Amino acid sequence: MDFFGLAREPFAADPDSTFFFDGHAHKRALAYLRFGLSQDHDNVLITGGRGMGKTTLVRRLARSLRARGLVLAQVQVPPRGLASLVAGVGEPLGVPLAELSGDRALPALKSHLTTLRQGGKRPYLVLDDVQHLSGVGLSELEALLGLRTGSRRLLPALLFADVDFREVLRTAERAALRHSITVAYQVNPFNLEETIAYVEHRLRVAGWQGDPAFLPLAYMELYFLSMGVPGRINRLCAEALSQAAGQLSHEVKAETFGTAAASLPPDEQERVAHVRGLTRLEDEMCRMTVRGYVGSGSPDRLDALVWALTELMVEPARVWRRPQVRTL
Repeated sequence: MDFFGLAREPFAADPDSTFFFDGHAHKRALAYLRFGLSQDHDNVLITGGRGMGKTTLVRRLARSLRARGLVLAQVQVPPRGLASLVAGVGEPLGVPLAELSGDRALPALKSHLTTLRQGGKRPYLVLDDVQHLSGVGLSELEALLGLRTGSRRLLPALLFADVDFREVLRTAERAALRHSITVAYQVNPFNLEETIAYVEHRLRVAGWQGDPAFLPLAYMELYFLSMGVPGRINRLCAEALSQAAGQLSHEVKAETFGTAAASLPPDEQERVAHVRGLTRLEDEMCRMTVRGYVGSGSPDRLDALVWALTELMVEPARVWRRPQVRTL
């Protein structure tokens, strides 16, 4: 980044809490987390799509909680080198559970948590990438969240997961886990204004003094290509800065982002996003061929989609483009 006079890489791939940007969605997420902490018995679930900055949020939160003297069992899923989630929780709390069998590990952890509570300590479980837990791991999580002394939870949890984890919670076998979560919030992508603010925030943290200059249309192109997802913004901006520096240019233009997007590996371009709950519509779309609809039944969902696109987009655009004479 010497070409632009930056002190550090502003769009590095690794999550870094020093670059944390408190946009609307992330600010709300922190508010929900702090509310859960203030209750000292609520389990909070924060979900968001890939690249939405959940891990950065986890690290930011953990740093502030440790500064307040709270006892954290911060675990990345799956726990590295450990056979069970319970053992993974015990390790940061200083409880050697890896050598104990499953039926002995949980009582030992409960005893330790009770001692911490009696000594005025407030232990919390901070669990990232919950969606990667196996069925056994989810059962362990249910058991951990069920640890109580009287009516109070011994280990309230702050859980972070991809959006798809909400589908897991809706299944009948995970009803107990679903009911144990008292606060839930989903982090959504940035709008255009937040995308601009996010890029300039990261640049300023890296020592930006206006070089490189991002042209207005460049921001529009970036927003279109990234769909407001922070992880995609970072990858596109990192590649765009590399492209600009390679051309000895101190301006980032819309074309720069177009070239940057095309330069990314196919699995990182992420230009297509599937919305959940439209499986039957997608099936009907796949059965529509040049020879007509192949399959039984009526493509009523596909018909509705065609009508909606025609009425809401095609026809209004046709009228808008037609020259008209207006009398004054």
